[in-house]
Amino acid sequence: RSRGGGMGQYQDGQYHDRQGGEEGFAGGSGGLSGLSLTTPKHDHLSYYGFMWDIRAVRRNLVITGIRMACTSPKGPFRYRVYVSNEPHCDISERPDSWVEVGEGTVELPCVVGTFAYVPLNREIPLLAGQCRGLYVHSDNAEGIAYRYNVDMEAGVTDRDADIEIHSGIASFSLQPF
Repeated sequence: RSRGGGMGQYQDGQYHDRQGGEEGFAGGSGGLSGLSLTTPKHDHLSYYGFMWDIRAVRRNLVITGIRMACTSPKGPFRYRVYVSNEPHCDISERPDSWVEVGEGTVELPCVVGTFAYVPLNREIPLLAGQCRGLYVHSDNAEGIAYRYNVDMEAGVTDRDADIEIHSGIASFSLQPF
């Protein structure tokens, strides 16, 4: 979920335009339009956490929420969300480069088309052209599932005209760092 700069929310590989409401997003023109990108269903690897990069392609974005789901019952587990000011690859082992921006105990739904929000305590701004690291960590070894089939040339798992989601790395530790 995002606002203020025209961020979309990802769902099964495409944006869905939902006009207005709390789940809407304020576009660059200041109006409220709901955008959601849905990534394809996946049931790949599960670990304690996952770090990846997100890049604003053509306009400023503000991430205001992260929705997640699972392919088998998950939780309730404690999830923590971190953000960095740079891509994750050079700082994955540097806790001082990450800021916790969300935390909560969530039970992820496993019914197709349903999602649960992992709480954010503050918004995540993303300037046009900027690439930032995101990290979601769980207190369970099966708390985070991710897809590893990516565009090998660019390392991109999902994209549209406004945003790119880049591949990342798993965390094998009960401790976030």
